[in-house]
Amino acid sequence: MIQNSFNDYLQGKVSFNKAKTNFETAIKERYPEITDVKWPD
Repeated sequence: MIQNSFNDYLQGKVSFNKAKTNFETAIKERYPEITDVKWPD
């Protein structure tokens, strides 16, 4: 899941922040019990 979400970033198609947003959306859709994703600073 993380590989799919960050694929566009690794290919230079989206920003790192957009890739993180894409991952958050995907993880929340697959696991609805997850309501918040915390990233390290």
